[in-house]
Amino acid sequence: MKIRRFFLILLVFSLYLPFSAAADEREEPIDVIIALDKSKSMAENDKIEAVKEYVNSYIIDELLIEGDFFLVVAFYGQTEIPISVTISGDEDKERAKAIIAQLLGDGVYTDIGNALDVLGEQVEKYSRPDRKKHLLLITDGIQEAPPESKYYSPDGSFNHEFLENTKTIQMKGWKVHILGVGIGEEARKLADELAGTYTDLSEQPTVEELMEKTGEFLSALEVSGPVTMAPVDYRGRSRVALSVESKGYTDERTVVISGLRLTLPDGMERNILADPASFTFAPDSTTDLAISVRIPEPVEVGDQSGSLRFEFSGEDRFLPVVSQVDYHVNSFFENFWWWMLIALAVLILLVLLIVLLARRLKKVKYRFQLVTGTKKEEKAAPVYRIKEGKPLYLEVVEGAVAVNPKRTPESIARLMAIQKGVRLTVLKSERFPKFSDAPLDILDFDFRVRLDLDKKKDITVRLARPS
Repeated sequence: MKIRRFFLILLVFSLYLPFSAAADEREEPIDVIIALDKSKSMAENDKIEAVKEYVNSYIIDELLIEGDFFLVVAFYGQTEIPISVTISGDEDKERAKAIIAQLLGDGVYTDIGNALDVLGEQVEKYSRPDRKKHLLLITDGIQEAPPESKYYSPDGSFNHEFLENTKTIQMKGWKVHILGVGIGEEARKLADELAGTYTDLSEQPTVEELMEKTGEFLSALEVSGPVTMAPVDYRGRSRVALSVESKGYTDERTVVISGLRLTLPDGMERNILADPASFTFAPDSTTDLAISVRIPEPVEVGDQSGSLRFEFSGEDRFLPVVSQVDYHVNSFFENFWWWMLIALAVLILLVLLIVLLARRLKKVKYRFQLVTGTKKEEKAAPVYRIKEGKPLYLEVVEGAVAVNPKRTPESIARLMAIQKGVRLTVLKSERFPKFSDAPLDILDFDFRVRLDLDKKKDITVRLARPS
């Protein structure tokens, strides 16, 4: 018998080693909370004895360090507080172990809701709000509150008061793990309500089984920093961003987000996650997440706020599962300002194009008199009108310079109306001696025209603007 006991001690000691190393490395004090079911059913098959040995030899001896706040609530139809202490040394641990050893499974009913109330009050009273909190709830029964409890329900289901109570723990981001002794599906339901994880133990659990199933009790995936939500566009689309830190795990963890419920201004919750999203977290790392979401119904324009609750499928999840988030619903202008800017730019370009086309379509017109020889002839000279696109021609006929609307063999130059005046294009250069210095606009410019090529007889010509 002594030999068997010796080997059992060796086995337990070998199981402690990997978990002890992790605890020894921890320097930051935390809150460790044990909610222990001490109803009569826990006395069957020595379930409570195995749990007490597990708490003493593993939780207290191996996990707790100096500075940790250690709280134990023992619950049945009522809730007791056998231990509420900040660990300052081995003496505190030994006193706690002695108290645990005296606990008996002798209570009636299983009021988990009341236990959560009591432990919440104790944590608020004796703990610091910035401390990490790890809750281990060990039970072999479903929620079965006595009739006088506010958590009572005839069928043992979670009533409204219980569900509201669990939201407080969800908001605070506690790491919750349920050890269900032979209750299977009920442990999972309780873990879901508390946004925690669960392990289903056998009807007659051993210390070894308890240790194996809680080796990562102090490990956690935690949201670091605020959860933010991008502005909501006209289709209700947005993006939720957050950073998640993996602490204490030795392998990768995969989290599947199955739902994301936002409390809208009308007080109703809506799932804004269209499809499940899966993320993998490496050990001791921080991962940035960006999750596309869509609000399924119109929300009033402007700044809004609400609670955002993550729902998970599978064993892993990050904490807290509920966060307060501020977001902005875009107005019509905020949704379409870039399109309006593009439309304005296009409109300006169209106006410029129209102006340019109008200027091109608007044909310029000029009036002039053909003045030759002396200035006395200017008053008697007829007034000609030249229009863009309809040239006139200068020609020499019977020893004089004349204007003709049509080109003939006698034409010596072409006159064209342009934006800056009238341009003269020489057709017969021999008729224009010394014309190289003529300007682009020939109006009011004196130039020479040779009337007789043989005798080299010239005349001064000017296209004068009428006075």
